[in-house]
Amino acid sequence: TGLGIVGGDQNGNYNPTATLTRAEFCVMIANALTGGTFDRTLFEGTITPFTDVTGHWGEAYIAYCYANGITAGTSATTFSPDATLTSAQAAAILLMALGYNQNGEFAKNGQFELNVTRWAQQTGLYNDLSVSASAGISRENTAKLIFNALTEAVPVSYSASFDIYYNANGSWTNGVQFAYDETLGFKNFDLVYKTVTD
Repeated sequence: TGLGIVGGDQNGNYNPTATLTRAEFCVMIANALTGGTFDRTLFEGTITPFTDVTGHWGEAYIAYCYANGITAGTSATTFSPDATLTSAQAAAILLMALGYNQNGEFAKNGQFELNVTRWAQQTGLYNDLSVSASAGISRENTAKLIFNALTEAVPVSYSASFDIYYNANGSWTNGVQFAYDETLGFKNFDLVYKTVTD
């Protein structure tokens, strides 16, 4: 809340145990990736292939996420904005925001949930979380998942030649090395959660 990523309802409640919709998560992602300063007017009316988001309250946020390649639809023409978001879907969106899935590893062997869970654990997104990949994710677990994405992982680039991820400001020979000043939390919010010595 302090970073401007999540908020409550019209009654001032966060409803921590309630599940989240796909559109609601796009709001959080847009806020997280823009440092809490997302301007929805810049994406209102943006064309997407999704026929079920036109006129939806979350249309601009969904368009932003789609335009940045960090979310996909439930089919080629639908996004299902009001459908319950699963833990695996939430993790996949955050991982794509960090630069993963460049070689389609999430869909490998038709094991989306298993593959996403492996990458989420490997990158630290699931630290201190106990979630079911196929179940709807609660608002409290969503907050922790986003916080982990901001503080436990770093954005990556991908080398197709070597099929390897590496730090965006580094070299593929170094692989993915954690550095707090490369996290989205530090870059977008000046958030220092871990130091070099941690």
